[in-house]
Amino acid sequence: MSATDTTTSRDVYIIKEEKKDLYLGHNYRLGKNGYEKDEKKAFEIYKKLSDCGNIMAKFQLGYCYDYGIGVEVNEKLAFELYQEAAEGNYNQAQNNLGICYEFGMGTENNIEKAVYWYEKAGNNKHALYNLGNCYKYGNGVEKDEAKAFELYKKSADQGFLNAQYQLGNCYDNGIGTNIDKKKAFEFYQIAAEADHGDAQRCLGALYEYGEGIDIDLDKAFYWYQKSSEQGNKAAQCRLGDFYRSGKSVEKNEIKAFEIYKELSDTGYLNAQLKLGWCYDYGVGTDMNKHKAYELYKLIAEKGDSTGEFNLGICHLYGYGAERDVDKAIYWYQKAADKGNNIAQYNLGKCYEIGIGVDKDFVKAFELYLKSAEQQYEEAQISVGLAYEKGQGIEADLNKAKYWYKKAAESGSQEAQENLEHLELLLNVRKVPENLDLNDQKVEILDYVD
Repeated sequence: MSATDTTTSRDVYIIKEEKKDLYLGHNYRLGKNGYEKDEKKAFEIYKKLSDCGNIMAKFQLGYCYDYGIGVEVNEKLAFELYQEAAEGNYNQAQNNLGICYEFGMGTENNIEKAVYWYEKAGNNKHALYNLGNCYKYGNGVEKDEAKAFELYKKSADQGFLNAQYQLGNCYDNGIGTNIDKKKAFEFYQIAAEADHGDAQRCLGALYEYGEGIDIDLDKAFYWYQKSSEQGNKAAQCRLGDFYRSGKSVEKNEIKAFEIYKELSDTGYLNAQLKLGWCYDYGVGTDMNKHKAYELYKLIAEKGDSTGEFNLGICHLYGYGAERDVDKAIYWYQKAADKGNNIAQYNLGKCYEIGIGVDKDFVKAFELYLKSAEQQYEEAQISVGLAYEKGQGIEADLNKAKYWYKKAAESGSQEAQENLEHLELLLNVRKVPENLDLNDQKVEILDYVD
């Protein structure tokens, strides 16, 4: 033993014994290595070691109080024990202490302290992930998606499942990096095969729409089903869609309705919307406009723009409720203000025709344009017509052509016909460069509306 080494053989013995007891506690807690699971016994071992000052045992004891392992849940005691272990430089405790501060568990919510402890935990994969979430959403730090991406990557490189999923999500949606559907597929697949429910749902979506991989509806259904088995409501809703449309499975509208109904009863908004649609059009059940109205109203009052728009339609045409044009305009406006492109188009129609509002071609054009810029085909045609006729905007046949072409590229036959008609008129109006305007034999044709 060197002159500066103050560790005695007795100290080494104690450390070894404490490690043995700690692992014994793990074996009882998890029921591993031939030990019958006994959470109370595990708790007692951690308690004894914690009382002796063992930092790892303090963390484990805090974990027991946190999750009710061998003892009743006590978030305050969990917080105190995590704090003691964190101050002893145990990085997993530092991460858990950060969580306590972030979500106000056993202490007051303090996002700045949460960030401090996540950073203090250094290269801990869980802390890196949690810190990544803070940067992604701007919680306790200035929002920085590129930084979030870096942190998720460091965590994912250590095999943390949630980080692998988030990394896939970043590549999928261009969060802190360029969109790369192939890389998104790779990370979703890694996490999905390790049973991550959200990753399974996202992998199903990539297979369904052929993003980063060839379309494979059977695989899409498989992954939605796997995710659904874990209680993922979004995946369950997609299964309902598959049964409704007959994608990859035999069409079964009744089963789709039942899936939507079960999810709707849990308060899942998207399922409530689709259940309303089923009642509205008699899909998998008898048509019932009033039930559809009630569901749309429920969703609209939660602030969902599609529910607001559908409620507007119900009031405009008297579906399931008395006709009330003022209420229709109110709900259209609510949805349009949230950027709902169909509501913007319908509200534009009201201003163009004068339904529930004074006629206002300028306002109509503004709404059509907002909708058209969000790729709504009918609005693109209306913008084209406005430019062609000079209605609500100065006439501009080239801009009219642009918008007809946009809609035609989406498959609109009406837009294609308008485009062909407009191109014919534009060609007629062209004057050859070498035309002699004094030549009385040349007839100059002009555009006639």
